[in-house]
Amino acid sequence: MTDQAHCSAAKARASAYPGALGELGAVLNLSQQKDKAGSDLIRKLTMPKKPTKANQSLRWTPFTAADDFARFYEYNKQDVRTEDEASSKIYDLTPREQDVWKLDLRINMRGMQVDTAAVEDCIVIIEQAELRYNSELREITNHAVQKSTEVAKMLEWMRTQGVYLYELDEDTLADALKRTDYPRNVLRVLRIRQILAFGSCKKYYAFRSQTTSSGRLYDQYTYYGAHTSLWNGRGVQPANLYKGVFSKPEQVEHALAIIRCRSIELLEYEYGEGSAWALDPKNNGALDALEVVASCLRSMIVAKAGHRLLSADFTAIQAVATSCMANEQWRIDVFRTHGKIYEAQAALLTGKSVEEYQAFKKQHGKHHDDRQLGKLAVLSADFGAWVNGWKRFGADDLLGDDDAIKAVVLKTRDAIPNIVKFWGGQTINKFKHDEQQLLFGLEGAAISAILQPGDCFNSNPGSRLGVLYQVHDDVLYCRPPSGGFIRYHAPRLTPSQRNYASPWEFEMSYEGFNSNATKGKMGWCRMSLYGGVQTQNVISHMCREIQADALLRLERAGYPVVMHTHDENVCEVPDGFGSLEEYNAFMNNLPAWAICEDGQPWPVKVPDAWEANRYGKWE
Repeated sequence: MTDQAHCSAAKARASAYPGALGELGAVLNLSQQKDKAGSDLIRKLTMPKKPTKANQSLRWTPFTAADDFARFYEYNKQDVRTEDEASSKIYDLTPREQDVWKLDLRINMRGMQVDTAAVEDCIVIIEQAELRYNSELREITNHAVQKSTEVAKMLEWMRTQGVYLYELDEDTLADALKRTDYPRNVLRVLRIRQILAFGSCKKYYAFRSQTTSSGRLYDQYTYYGAHTSLWNGRGVQPANLYKGVFSKPEQVEHALAIIRCRSIELLEYEYGEGSAWALDPKNNGALDALEVVASCLRSMIVAKAGHRLLSADFTAIQAVATSCMANEQWRIDVFRTHGKIYEAQAALLTGKSVEEYQAFKKQHGKHHDDRQLGKLAVLSADFGAWVNGWKRFGADDLLGDDDAIKAVVLKTRDAIPNIVKFWGGQTINKFKHDEQQLLFGLEGAAISAILQPGDCFNSNPGSRLGVLYQVHDDVLYCRPPSGGFIRYHAPRLTPSQRNYASPWEFEMSYEGFNSNATKGKMGWCRMSLYGGVQTQNVISHMCREIQADALLRLERAGYPVVMHTHDENVCEVPDGFGSLEEYNAFMNNLPAWAICEDGQPWPVKVPDAWEANRYGKWE
């Protein structure tokens, strides 16, 4: 069946349009629009109803709601008309991309096995924790606050204690708990709120509600969820499960054996203050019960009977791709040798050596604190983030105030001049006395393409690493060396209003679908585009192509994929079939376009694959 199937929603997403039919029809200004009344009919006719004396059944039927069902049938026919017109106005998927979409469909239909008994055990512990901590909360607040979800009441009670906060989101809680001038009872209330707001624990309820009676979890991925071609997770969000503190399968098995007793007291005895776990210097101290439960979250995904899970990931693949596309040679050399990019970046910022950091880990069994600085620099700086962008990765906690962060941002940029050049821009010698207008790199090529529709511009002329930009039919097309397109609809240029802009500089924007509330208005809207965003888009697209190639190879070789993230694949194979060596070989086979400027393959490394009954981030 899937070999014959085509999907208008998949085509829409691949063309950077909304996937939802109603939004797609509005954006394309179709003559056949989706019937907005359909949602009310769906709610009425597909959900249980309250019985009445006149009609004691739990559902409406074509006999008891004939008119509604007639409208419902017409609503479905109108959907087909809208889909048909939309599909006729959108390019078909390429044959290769059609294969990727069909693979996505098979993965969603195949599903993944869930340890439903362990899910129930963990939920019991979560509910015990809620009872305990909410009881403590009521006692502290003299019943002014009954439970941790009553944020408004909690804020009002804190005002009576002389503490004035306006929200209790994750960042506010983290900052407030560092205060030494707050009363102890307020700090305890804040800590209870933080413990019980642990989002990872809530995912156990998603596991419970979405897993079928056969123990399988289906339909967890959205094809082309981002306009760069990356998948998005949905449902339980398997690509975004809490990593936790456990790095070996036996650690999770031990924790689940304790959780199986369904006693929060026993669990805290095993992992809390004074426990063997807390006293072991290789661990990071005591754990509360919900941290233990959350650390088991990934391992709710298991292999079905008679099977095992095989998995491997691409190490720091986006950092490798950025380094190779920009020809940042010192970073390429790092990936070709020891691969410790976070330590190498930290060494440049601190003046220490990678060898010192390696010796520290060997002696203490854990990473040096400076490694977090290197990780922050790589994750934040590669795509042009400024001070606020670094803060999203915790720079304020690590570095302090804005001036300190700015100093590290500038020092990091000095260490990666080719990556900065790869972003591109409109001015050289920026902020210097001899600054000059010049369109270069990704940003320069895109602006040139918008200024001269129909002409194609290369971000790096004469290089195998060049990215092409061209405007056609009011769409800015971006074609990386990996092939495929990134599309930006209705691209526009306006004179820059930034305080630091030179007189000739533009601001780029385009129309797209924003699904991230932190980036502004949700839905179809005008969005900003500049070199850092372009870099992120290009690198994400190219890494996705490497991932998609690996998924296709594994499937064709008989390794059924059950889940995947941006850099990791997990297959569920029968006992006795395949091997880790063969699996590694499939993962290490890079596409022909992944070549550095010097003609050598990208140094994308895949650690030895692991096999286990449970999924996890295993060392």
